[in-house]
Amino acid sequence: MSFQGGTGTGKTFAAQTIVKNLYKEQEKSKYVHWFKATELFTREDKVKDYQDQIRDWIKGNLTLCPYQLFILDEVEKMPEGVLDVLKPFVDFTFPEEDVEYRKAIYILLG
Repeated sequence: MSFQGGTGTGKTFAAQTIVKNLYKEQEKSKYVHWFKATELFTREDKVKDYQDQIRDWIKGNLTLCPYQLFILDEVEKMPEGVLDVLKPFVDFTFPEEDVEYRKAIYILLG
Protein backbone atom coordinates (compact mmCIF):
# COMPACT_ATOMS: atom_id res chain seq x y z
CA MET A 1 0.00 0.00 0.00
CA SER A 2 1.15 3.51 -0.64
CA PHE A 3 -0.31 6.60 1.00
CA GLN A 4 0.87 9.84 -0.57
CA GLY A 5 -0.10 13.42 0.17
CA GLY A 6 0.78 16.62 1.92
CA THR A 7 1.31 17.16 5.62
CA GLY A 8 -1.84 16.61 7.65
CA THR A 9 -3.72 14.48 5.11
CA GLY A 10 -3.88 11.40 7.35
CA LYS A 11 -1.17 9.11 5.97
CA THR A 12 0.30 8.28 9.37
CA PHE A 13 -3.18 8.06 10.88
CA ALA A 14 -4.20 5.53 8.22
CA ALA A 15 -1.10 3.43 8.90
CA GLN A 16 -1.68 3.61 12.67
CA THR A 17 -5.30 2.53 12.18
CA ILE A 18 -4.18 -0.51 10.20
CA VAL A 19 -1.65 -1.40 12.91
CA LYS A 20 -4.25 -0.91 15.64
CA ASN A 21 -6.72 -3.24 13.95
CA LEU A 22 -4.28 -5.98 12.93
CA TYR A 23 -2.03 -6.37 15.97
CA LYS A 24 -3.13 -6.81 19.57
CA GLU A 25 -0.02 -5.04 20.88
CA GLN A 26 -0.35 -2.41 18.15
CA GLU A 27 2.90 -0.50 17.43
CA LYS A 28 4.64 -2.33 20.28
CA SER A 29 4.17 -5.64 18.47
CA LYS A 30 7.35 -7.37 17.43
CA TYR A 31 5.68 -7.85 14.04
CA VAL A 32 5.36 -4.13 13.29
CA HIS A 33 8.42 -2.35 11.90
CA TRP A 34 8.34 1.41 11.32
CA PHE A 35 11.25 2.91 9.37
CA LYS A 36 11.61 6.68 9.17
CA ALA A 37 13.66 7.66 6.14
CA THR A 38 14.90 10.95 7.56
CA GLU A 39 16.49 9.09 10.48
CA LEU A 40 17.72 5.88 8.84
CA PHE A 41 18.34 6.49 5.15
CA THR A 42 20.00 9.87 4.72
CA ARG A 43 23.16 9.45 2.62
CA GLU A 44 23.19 9.20 -1.17
CA ASP A 45 26.46 7.23 -1.11
CA LYS A 46 24.99 4.45 1.08
CA VAL A 47 22.16 3.18 -1.18
CA LYS A 48 23.65 -0.34 -1.49
CA ASP A 49 24.18 -0.52 2.29
CA TYR A 50 20.60 0.61 2.95
CA GLN A 51 19.27 -1.95 0.48
CA ASP A 52 21.26 -4.70 2.20
CA GLN A 53 19.98 -3.60 5.62
CA ILE A 54 16.35 -3.55 4.50
CA ARG A 55 16.66 -6.91 2.71
CA ASP A 56 18.29 -8.56 5.74
CA TRP A 57 15.73 -7.02 8.12
CA ILE A 58 12.78 -8.22 6.05
CA LYS A 59 14.16 -11.73 5.47
CA GLY A 60 15.18 -12.12 9.10
CA ASN A 61 11.78 -11.11 10.43
CA LEU A 62 9.79 -13.10 7.87
CA THR A 63 11.76 -16.18 8.90
CA LEU A 64 10.23 -15.80 12.36
CA CYS A 65 6.68 -15.12 11.17
CA PRO A 66 5.26 -14.35 7.72
CA TYR A 67 2.62 -11.92 9.03
CA GLN A 68 4.82 -8.87 9.47
CA LEU A 69 4.00 -5.23 8.75
CA PHE A 70 6.73 -2.96 7.38
CA ILE A 71 6.04 0.77 7.25
CA LEU A 72 8.46 3.05 5.44
CA ASP A 73 7.77 6.67 6.30
CA GLU A 74 8.89 9.72 4.31
CA VAL A 75 9.88 7.59 1.32
CA GLU A 76 10.16 10.67 -0.88
CA LYS A 77 13.20 11.71 1.18
CA MET A 78 15.05 8.41 0.68
CA PRO A 79 18.01 8.39 -1.68
CA GLU A 80 17.00 7.23 -5.14
CA GLY A 81 17.20 3.46 -5.53
CA VAL A 82 16.73 2.44 -1.90
CA LEU A 83 13.13 1.33 -2.45
CA ASP A 84 14.15 -0.88 -5.38
CA VAL A 85 15.03 -3.51 -2.79
CA LEU A 86 11.31 -4.07 -2.12
CA LYS A 87 10.45 -5.30 -5.61
CA PRO A 88 11.29 -8.98 -5.01
CA PHE A 89 9.23 -8.93 -1.81
CA VAL A 90 6.09 -7.39 -3.26
CA ASP A 91 6.30 -9.12 -6.63
CA PHE A 92 4.67 -12.51 -7.21
CA THR A 93 7.16 -14.92 -5.65
CA PHE A 94 7.21 -18.41 -4.25
CA PRO A 95 8.60 -19.16 -0.80
CA GLU A 96 12.38 -19.10 -0.79
CA GLU A 97 14.45 -20.88 1.85
CA ASP A 98 11.22 -21.49 3.81
CA VAL A 99 10.50 -17.74 3.90
CA GLU A 100 7.02 -16.69 2.80
CA TYR A 101 7.06 -13.13 1.44
CA ARG A 102 3.48 -12.89 0.20
CA LYS A 103 1.86 -12.68 3.64
CA ALA A 104 3.70 -9.55 4.79
CA ILE A 105 2.26 -6.08 4.40
CA TYR A 106 4.30 -3.13 3.16
CA ILE A 107 3.06 0.42 3.62
CA LEU A 108 4.86 3.36 2.03
CA LEU A 109 4.14 6.85 3.34
CA GLY A 110 5.23 9.94 1.48
